[in-house]
Amino acid sequence: GAAPADGERWRLVTSERGEPLGWRDAEGPDGDRAPLLPVRPLRDGDSLLTALDESLASPAGLVARVDADGVLTGVTGRDRIHEHAGRRHAEAGRAAALKNADEKNADEAPETAETGEGTTASDASVTA
Repeated sequence: GAAPADGERWRLVTSERGEPLGWRDAEGPDGDRAPLLPVRPLRDGDSLLTALDESLASPAGLVARVDADGVLTGVTGRDRIHEHAGRRHAEAGRAAALKNADEKNADEAPETAETGEGTTASDASVTA
């Protein structure tokens, strides 16, 4: 059958078992007889980079996701994948900035302050 994808133009044609067979341009001159364009579905464990690559390679700008048996579990649009990638990139940037700030603070903080008498202010035996 043909499963509607994001929008009306592109439809993902599936087998009777629900396996993706290809994309069909429903607005093309041949309608339901239009040739199928390739689909490379994503599986569990595929990376975000793979999803981005497939969204760019797909003529529909859509990515199909399948389960371990190859049965369709969903379709995601290019914009949604790019949004998710943007959020992940921003999160990684914030985490890196926090790590760098922590490392800089650790490097700049004096471990001990010398008293000039061979002991340090951090030594438990030093009293005021």
